[in-house]
Amino acid sequence: MFKLKSSLKVYFKKTCKLILIFSAGLLITTSCDPDDRLFGVLQEGGEVIQDHEVRPDPEVISPLIVVEDLIECAESVTVRGFVPDAKIRIYANGSLIAEDTGIDPELQTFPVSPALIAGETITATQEFGGPEGPPSEGKTVLTLAEAYPSGVLPKPNFPFLYLYDCGIATHVNELPQGGQLRIFSRETPTGSATTLSSGSGVASGQSVNINPPFEKDKIITAESQICSMVSPPSDEQIVMEAPTTIPDPTADPIYDDATFVVVHGLVNGAKATISRAGTDIAVFGAPAGNVRVHGVNVSAGDVLEIRQEICGNSSGTTTVDVKDCSELQPPQLIGPMAGDTFGILTGVVAGSRVQIYAGTEEIADGGGSLIAYTRPLVDGEILFVKQSLGNCTSSSSYQVPVGTGLDDPGVVGNCGRIQDWEYGHNSDPDKVTTDVSSYFNSPDSGVSVPMNDVPLHGVVRYPEGPGPFPLVLIVHGNHSPSDPSYEGYNYLLELLASQCFITVSVEEDFLNGWVSGEMDARGIVLLRHLQLWREWSRTPGHPFFTKVDMSSIGLAGHSRGGEAIVAAALQNATLHNSADPPIGPTSHNFGFSIKSLYAIAPVDGQYDGGPITLTNADYYTMHGSLDGDVYTFGGQKTYNRAYPVTNSTSHIKGFTFIHGANHGQFNTGWGTCCESTYSGATLISDTDQQQFCKTYMSAYFKSELKGLTPYRNFLNGSVDFASIPSAVDKVFQFQNYDKLFLNHYEEDADPATGSITGITNADIGTFETYNVFSFDDRYGPHFLWGESQGLIAGWEQNNTSIRIELNDVDIPEYKYLAFHTGQTHEDPSDLNTPGVNKDFSVQLEFSSGPGPEVNVSSYGELIYPHVISEVKSIQQTIRIPFADLRQEGNEKPDEVRAIILIFDEQQTGKIAIDEIQFTN
Repeated sequence: MFKLKSSLKVYFKKTCKLILIFSAGLLITTSCDPDDRLFGVLQEGGEVIQDHEVRPDPEVISPLIVVEDLIECAESVTVRGFVPDAKIRIYANGSLIAEDTGIDPELQTFPVSPALIAGETITATQEFGGPEGPPSEGKTVLTLAEAYPSGVLPKPNFPFLYLYDCGIATHVNELPQGGQLRIFSRETPTGSATTLSSGSGVASGQSVNINPPFEKDKIITAESQICSMVSPPSDEQIVMEAPTTIPDPTADPIYDDATFVVVHGLVNGAKATISRAGTDIAVFGAPAGNVRVHGVNVSAGDVLEIRQEICGNSSGTTTVDVKDCSELQPPQLIGPMAGDTFGILTGVVAGSRVQIYAGTEEIADGGGSLIAYTRPLVDGEILFVKQSLGNCTSSSSYQVPVGTGLDDPGVVGNCGRIQDWEYGHNSDPDKVTTDVSSYFNSPDSGVSVPMNDVPLHGVVRYPEGPGPFPLVLIVHGNHSPSDPSYEGYNYLLELLASQCFITVSVEEDFLNGWVSGEMDARGIVLLRHLQLWREWSRTPGHPFFTKVDMSSIGLAGHSRGGEAIVAAALQNATLHNSADPPIGPTSHNFGFSIKSLYAIAPVDGQYDGGPITLTNADYYTMHGSLDGDVYTFGGQKTYNRAYPVTNSTSHIKGFTFIHGANHGQFNTGWGTCCESTYSGATLISDTDQQQFCKTYMSAYFKSELKGLTPYRNFLNGSVDFASIPSAVDKVFQFQNYDKLFLNHYEEDADPATGSITGITNADIGTFETYNVFSFDDRYGPHFLWGESQGLIAGWEQNNTSIRIELNDVDIPEYKYLAFHTGQTHEDPSDLNTPGVNKDFSVQLEFSSGPGPEVNVSSYGELIYPHVISEVKSIQQTIRIPFADLRQEGNEKPDEVRAIILIFDEQQTGKIAIDEIQFTN
């Protein structure tokens, strides 16, 4: 419902397909059709079509994307999204500091002169067959103190790569962008150093040539520098004997007119050669297992030969036929939404040019998997995507609608045939065990496995192809140790594998039964599994050599497994010891890139160190209202503690609370056994419950492990998918990392106090309840089960309101006003009515006057809590686009003078409110 009370104003709300006109004294209200609501918009995805006729516009070229962080003293700037072979220019405060030819639009670092100065604004342009394009969004150069507030550069890192005798190349990351890198060799830890490689103006992850080559048993370290700040040395790497068995390389499909070849299965440091008709056309040192090689110019019908060798040991030769142009497919544009200024793509061929059209209007011309548009997208327009290599252009196009173009993550993906594998079972000749006895040594009487020799056993589903693919480990919780609980997540393994993940269900049955105090051991077992996968991914000859993306790891866990993954994320950082062997029964050589955690009905607080405050990974949790085992909704507590409101973070968090879901049906073997039931309550089907888990988990990992961030629009409630059972109620919360809290209510118990300087709050009218309250009273009076403070507001007459004053508050250009709110259960009922949704209005007051009132119900449903014996009052995230709250259409967030919550839709009501913020 939309209402406007400003006289003589005309507003167009496309989502309601109505023009609302108001004059003095006239108030008109209207309800949107459910299909046109502003949340949960059903997605239809995109499709490949043939013969969409377009004519490229030589005047159109995309703005570039400048990669942050930009740091003072940097001698380079990294950009992306350009047309291959375009002329790239980089400017500091409008003055040219670099000009060169763009080669790899996925990411390329350009030397600049002079070096960057703190406070400068950096922009970049491209030019290709027409005028110079528009400048990129300006990025500000940071001071060293802003970039590294601790005053210390991170240690450089050789990312999960062994260094081999005779190696002539490698890769180092964790570098200050634009700084310097030096690689040293020593005979002994305290011996004199020989410099093997050095360079300035490096990228944050830099491939380097090594000369002289690595020598067996030498100690290798790296250090970085920017300005006068020098990093600590990297962990020491001992050069290993070169492998005697060298795998045959593979390559991505190569098409007519290509200038890049993407090679996989390379041994770090090997010399690789690409030949055609007996003539070498590329010879290079392999800095990693998967490499993009530029400088090959090929034609359809060419046969390329690829081989590698190190220390006299050679692979076989792999032949690759160059495909005809007719086989070149268009890339896929992921979920374009109204207002987007750049697009995320998959299926982009290395070195290709990508053009995007709205109908026949060209709106993007660039390259790589991230491309800027020349204008913001408009809801409902149809986009068409094509790619080309030289004179070869895909004959088909990818067609996708703006606003409804996300593919459903809850259905089988297109990653090809799924393979299965199992390791660590009793008949596995390569079975590995580990020792957790120092963490837990009191197993259930039904467990025969000694705690110093527990198996590292997992079942695997993985896609065909060279990868590298993100890795997801899933772990069960507590159950009978005689039942194979790990088998209950095959449905998740298979779906995620079809979406291009390597997925593993980890057995921890030996930690199950009538036990307590084993949570630390559950986390350690997961980390020891990751040690195996790290070893396999870098061991030439292993089936998973170079196929695992060890920089993108996700963990998922159910029940006690849901806390075990949080424990593992903590132990990964706090117990890591790089001096330990890379793998071993008591090794603590961890330091894995665990990016994202997904907890299914988790427990909380069983870790020996007490409840964990997560700071180093994304977090998402899912719980059912009819959970008769972990009835406390422990995941909400973990969610509330994660990334404390006083800390900055780069991580997201969220949860979904499903009405009618229990504990056991998330595992196909547990079902409805072994937990309490709720009299009179209707349990949803196991199929529906598992489908919720499939869709949410897939969307979450696609977003956070693959970088397909449009799927956050599902996690934050903006869109929905057909795979989600529509008849099942759900409540969710979502917290973006990019935000400014106005009221989080953690500072004190006074509801008038704001959370930042310049914020004051006032209640207007008659409130039955208006106070800051701990959201952890469980059994009344408000039935809250979280670990947070927030506002309880109960009104008993119309037109009460809460006014949030903003006095000299500097607000950046955020896109949304957001908060968490929901009805509270009452016993007996008083201000709320069970089964009836609640609604109220929101209005911004600008320096120029009031904006329109909009109804919360247009952006989310405030349903009544599910009334059972363990009733929980759960708040719903409401995200209102700033554009919907403007008065004239051009106001900026820093012109907001007040936010008003107006309780004018129902005579009475009681709600909980928390974390009022501007966000993106």
